[in-house]
Amino acid sequence: MHGVSTEINNITNSSPVQTLTTIHQTLTGIKAVNTVKDRAKQTMETPAQIIQTVSINSSHETHQYLPSRDALCQSINRIRNSDLPTEPESLDDLIIPEDLKKNSRWI
Repeated sequence: MHGVSTEINNITNSSPVQTLTTIHQTLTGIKAVNTVKDRAKQTMETPAQIIQTVSINSSHETHQYLPSRDALCQSINRIRNSDLPTEPESLDDLIIPEDLKKNSRWI
């Protein structure tokens, strides 16, 4: 997340109230990213829909602690693709279940 390390470094120069506000906004940003990841696993919404929903439900101050839209889209796609089987590197690696090898017209 861009800005987080800079904000953490600036905490020592801030008042206690500013420090707590920064920490709160950083944690809220992390929660928003986790919400994006959860929605990616649980729904079939498009990445744009997920990001829009989370953005609407986050405060404007929290937006600076979120990754870019592109980075969030990549995270969503990575999460969704992690459950897919790996692609075979050759035809020899391709495993087709027996029930899919039969065609009712050929029997």
